[in-house]
Amino acid sequence: MSALLQVDCSDSGPRWQFTGEMRLVMAILQEAIIDYLSGDEDLRRDVQNWFHGRASYCFSFYNVCGLLHLEPTAVEKSLKQRL
Repeated sequence: MSALLQVDCSDSGPRWQFTGEMRLVMAILQEAIIDYLSGDEDLRRDVQNWFHGRASYCFSFYNVCGLLHLEPTAVEKSLKQRL
């Protein structure tokens, strides 16, 4: 099994190197953020459903946030404040 996130601690200090899997997870969250802030009510409703969907689904909002070391409630709250 490949690591999702690799760290290169060379002389210049730690530098994050993202694997393909991690870039996929980031792209999923990025697309959800774009959709949520788009002004399209149908897209926003879809994202809200994703926020509160099955946590057991491998690409659930909670799992995506966990892989990115983000607090799901903080992400959702931040998005709501931007509306």
